[in-house]
Amino acid sequence: MSSLRNQDVKYHTVWNLAYEAASNAVHEERRPRKPTMTHCGEPQRPSCRMDTVQWGMNWRTPIKMIALLIAGVLLATIHHVLYKFLDGRRAHAGNGRWDLKSQEWTIRYGNALAFLAKTCFAGSIAVAYQQQIWLDFRGNYYTLSGVSAMFAAIHDPSSFLHRKVWIRAKLGMTLALSIWLLPLSALVSPSALTGGSHTKATNGEQLVPAVDFMKNESFWMGDDTLRLTPVLERIAVSSGATGDFLAIDTPIPNSSYYMEFVGPSLRCEPPNATKISIPIGELSVYGKALGVETGYGAPTYMAVSPLEFSLVDPESSVQALWGAFVEGCVMGTRRCDIMQDMYYRDALWVWQRNGNIACSLYETNYRLRFQSTGTVQKIRVENSQLVRPVPDDALDSYVSIIQSLVNMLTGTLGPWTSSHVCDYTKSSSIWDKFTSSESKKNCTIISSFRTRIWATILIGAIDMEGETGLKMPLKFSPHNAHTVFSAEDKILTRNKTLGSLIEELSRNLTINLFSNRQFLNMTGYKTNVTTWSTYNIYRYASRNLFLSYGIAILTTLFGVAVGLRALWLNGVAHSTNFAAIVATTRDPLLATVTEGASMGVEPLPKKMLQTKLQFGVLGSADKQHGENEGQGMGDEVRRVGFGLAGQVTRLVKGGPI
Repeated sequence: MSSLRNQDVKYHTVWNLAYEAASNAVHEERRPRKPTMTHCGEPQRPSCRMDTVQWGMNWRTPIKMIALLIAGVLLATIHHVLYKFLDGRRAHAGNGRWDLKSQEWTIRYGNALAFLAKTCFAGSIAVAYQQQIWLDFRGNYYTLSGVSAMFAAIHDPSSFLHRKVWIRAKLGMTLALSIWLLPLSALVSPSALTGGSHTKATNGEQLVPAVDFMKNESFWMGDDTLRLTPVLERIAVSSGATGDFLAIDTPIPNSSYYMEFVGPSLRCEPPNATKISIPIGELSVYGKALGVETGYGAPTYMAVSPLEFSLVDPESSVQALWGAFVEGCVMGTRRCDIMQDMYYRDALWVWQRNGNIACSLYETNYRLRFQSTGTVQKIRVENSQLVRPVPDDALDSYVSIIQSLVNMLTGTLGPWTSSHVCDYTKSSSIWDKFTSSESKKNCTIISSFRTRIWATILIGAIDMEGETGLKMPLKFSPHNAHTVFSAEDKILTRNKTLGSLIEELSRNLTINLFSNRQFLNMTGYKTNVTTWSTYNIYRYASRNLFLSYGIAILTTLFGVAVGLRALWLNGVAHSTNFAAIVATTRDPLLATVTEGASMGVEPLPKKMLQTKLQFGVLGSADKQHGENEGQGMGDEVRRVGFGLAGQVTRLVKGGPI
């Protein structure tokens, strides 16, 4: 019985062992096996080793560097072509927020191209930087904080504060710094395209306003009084007061054109004809008599007008008294005795101590240039040439224009000495300033009679001192105190004589008729008009763009050259992604360094950060034996990664690892 039991136990034991062996065989067959590859990339053969690193550069890395560089250059070229196309073209203000052709959007296009190009350049340098730092890791040992700074340099600017990294990895840190500084060149790119105003001239014939001298109702009222129109009188007064052209409304903004026409003006010269010298002499006699008969001083200035428009009563008899002469010749209410039965083309006779003047009415050829900026128009006299004396049948408008001028100038002006003036002066504070008995005896003011020459710029051209040396500072003052007129009055004359100023004033009055529509035919003259349209255009300063992109491209070329060199020296392509970090930090000794800091919480322990690491061949070695028949001891298989300094040997390109 015992022998049977022993046989049964033996049987079950053998069966269990067989079953277990069979099960293990089945499971082994079902378990997926890792394909065994050699360093040459072929299936396992007796001459090849399993699971080794494949030396050789991955083609994606250099292509990535070069492709990003080329993309940046292409974007820079597109940027240049865009700005070159826009140069000199009109900049549109835009009709709305989404007007993609507006100046605002054009600037956005340029900015986008600039930043895209700089991004490509920075990306190319970043790839090169990754290759360079792995080359640096092989050549030197670094503290753990230094390694961290090199991994983070392209996205953490505080990494550049690590001094020892700069000492041992100058080239790599230079590339990282260039990545940070490269976008600054994009700030220069927008300045390459600016805006500026541009004026375009266009020529063409157009109708412009001109003075219509045939519209008599614009110049005189046409009733029995033969009065001038108020508008003409106002223009005459304004012309005399300013001595310049009045403001004129522009018919065509931002334009320029020339106009020629015939109009009236005066020609003033010393009287030489008998018809003129006789009445001028009579004026002189009456002027001197005025001081004797009235007790006043002799007039310094006296002017009369022989124009028929001022002679309302042609039937008056000869006047013998001075008062009647003043009424007829100076005040113009009657025909002057010395001018009866005579018709003169002269418009004004002036008697003054320093020379007599006779001013004649002439037809004058005017050539004017009208130029407007916006709605402000200016007139420049290109030429004014006397043509001929006006004929007997002169246009009424010509006579009216000149009459409005001479109405201001006719009359008398001179000193008036009176005891009443002295009485007033004695009561004033200025009396004590004059101690001369002669000064206190004779007190003088300037007296005028029926003249508005005071209101014109001509007043400074009259010699009020004359033969008597008259001087007057204020309305009432003694002799020899100050000059009669202020320096400003003298400046307005521009050192011209009274005659030349009267001529100039007559021309200005004719031209100033353009200042009021009452005298104009708005389509009365056809001429070639040049108009200017001002608008904004783009201006391209290519030097700024070339400088910006030139620096960026040269920097990137340098970075690519450094990256390709590092690729060649490394023998493989590297990256700084997490998988690469995991693959290169499997040294068991590193686990002891990171004890208590496995979560990587900032700040990391100082002792841990000061640990010196180097990338190379780790100290421990495994041996792999060939399994094929006939193969003896296999080659030594070594592991590469970050290890503690002193326990890592230098990695040799192409070595078995």
